[in-house]
Amino acid sequence: MEKLITEKKVAAYKIIQEARKIPDAARTEKRALTDEQRAKHAIMMKDAMDLKKDADILEKQWKAESEFKSLDERKVPATSGEEQKGNPALDKAFRSYLQFNGHNELRGLNLTSEAAGGYVAPPPISSKFWTKLDDLLFFRGLADVIPVGKAESLGCPTLENNPADAEWTAEIGSIQEDSTMSFGKRELNPHMLAKYETVSMKMIRNVADIGAFIANRLAYKVATPEENNFMNGDGSAKPLGVFTVSNDGIPTGRDVVSDNSSSSPTMKGLKACKWSLKAQYLKNSTWIMHRDVVSLIDLLVDGSGKYEWQPSTQAGSPDVLLGRPLMMSEYAPNTLSANQLVGILGDFKFYQIADAMGISIQVLDQLLALSNKIVYVVRKETDGMPIFGEAFARVKLGA
Repeated sequence: MEKLITEKKVAAYKIIQEARKIPDAARTEKRALTDEQRAKHAIMMKDAMDLKKDADILEKQWKAESEFKSLDERKVPATSGEEQKGNPALDKAFRSYLQFNGHNELRGLNLTSEAAGGYVAPPPISSKFWTKLDDLLFFRGLADVIPVGKAESLGCPTLENNPADAEWTAEIGSIQEDSTMSFGKRELNPHMLAKYETVSMKMIRNVADIGAFIANRLAYKVATPEENNFMNGDGSAKPLGVFTVSNDGIPTGRDVVSDNSSSSPTMKGLKACKWSLKAQYLKNSTWIMHRDVVSLIDLLVDGSGKYEWQPSTQAGSPDVLLGRPLMMSEYAPNTLSANQLVGILGDFKFYQIADAMGISIQVLDQLLALSNKIVYVVRKETDGMPIFGEAFARVKLGA
């Protein structure tokens, strides 16, 4: 799979290089791009971004599959209502999967309906489950994750203001008391994410590893609303996102408009965003943007005509924008209109995640026994929020 990942990235890079010839030609002729050229460039960049996205997702899946290779074949527990416990290998696999990392559905998986599982039934039995490629989930791996056990909330003491500078004074003289230093406290209250799936007993008997596969899928479907709300959550019974304007997280003062137009960021605007961060945050910072925004940034050059966005062509190497890693997410905003946020740069160790309960997979073999079904339940309790607004700077479009 590593070869396929590299091939897709190289193919994307070649398309990008071809696309760059379009604005290069217009710049050489000292004219603006025609509508036809803009449309052609947009199509080429979409093709490149699709390849890049596929490569990133395959890379994530490849890492996850490597973790699962060491797992033995799992059987459905015989006891009813008991959680699966004491399984370090499975727990490790889930953690790894989510690091790079509910309404209940009554539909059950079975072998009678093809759409509900019949496609994987014998004959013949395939040893591989084909699934749509997952969205990339990386936010948790960038953030500061703290387990809080059974605590209902986690207080986050913050230094809101440093002491004032020391004052020069005589060897024998009075020393002034400081009145500037102050502290604050914010609360993280983990909230429940949950889902369940039912599977027919016949499917359990006839499809190898179906239990592990369903547990894996349920774990992913817990991780996706997490990722979305770490970015866009309003903080009400859910995490407070980095793209949400809030005095409890990242306020409007950290939004950088600069020279950005009403439909696209500019290189001057991106540089202004970068240099709005203090050095101690900048050295560990990462960009997060939607691929639609990145496709526009691909057209931007510096004063010497050098393209600032540097797409990676090697598996495991991130893209780079203005010297800092760039991560693309389907959950980042992509509304390209006036006064909208379209990106963020920050040290995400200053986004704190509180986990009261990690992913719990519960298997109930008696609850729907009369219907010949096994029930798989997934639960997780978590919360998150930015703890220092100054550690982040958001890219905002102009009016």
